[in-house]
Amino acid sequence: MNIDSPLLRLLAPVVSGGLAGAIVTLTINQGIGCWRRWRLRAKMLIHEASEHNRVVTVRVRNGHIFPLSDCWAYISLRNVEAADIMAPVLKRDAHIRPDVPFPLEKDRLCWSVLVGGGNPGQVTICPHESQSLQVFEVFPKEANPNALINGYPIIAVFSETRGNPYRVFLRGNKVYEGVLQVVCKETFTDEFHIRISPAQQTCRLEILGRVASKRNARPC
Repeated sequence: MNIDSPLLRLLAPVVSGGLAGAIVTLTINQGIGCWRRWRLRAKMLIHEASEHNRVVTVRVRNGHIFPLSDCWAYISLRNVEAADIMAPVLKRDAHIRPDVPFPLEKDRLCWSVLVGGGNPGQVTICPHESQSLQVFEVFPKEANPNALINGYPIIAVFSETRGNPYRVFLRGNKVYEGVLQVVCKETFTDEFHIRISPAQQTCRLEILGRVASKRNARPC
């Protein structure tokens, strides 16, 4: 085919213009999607740690105008030693036990909302809504008379199936530090530093702030 034909000369600007438009549209769409994910993450907040009927929870808030769907939450405690892991009390069960020790790292938790008679491992958080996340349950020392913990309580960390079984039972005679992580479909993972102080009566769980990340400073 003659590349100097009038038809090709006529189509060349149309094709190049269409290609340029497609590239610009793709770039804009990617930029908008990246900005939206960054803003959703910036508007997510873990706050309001509280205790009621021995259950310690936090609130996860979506401060944006878009919903957050398929939200999972994870807990990691970095200073749990083998001696801290206790056998389950009161005929309960746990994934991590003294006979099967394992690091408590990025393990799933459950939400307070009831779905089908149970607490789900994932939820949708609507715009400007908060959902309650269940972190652990406090058992008094009397729950296990053989536990040599000098009057301290017992901490039972929940799993994605709540207490059936629990994730792990921990001795209450030390302070644990770690991270709460929230993952959802529409945005980046968000993480917050936490401290668990079992011996304190009024503030057993403290939220110490968001984990520093390059994504805090820029969209992508």
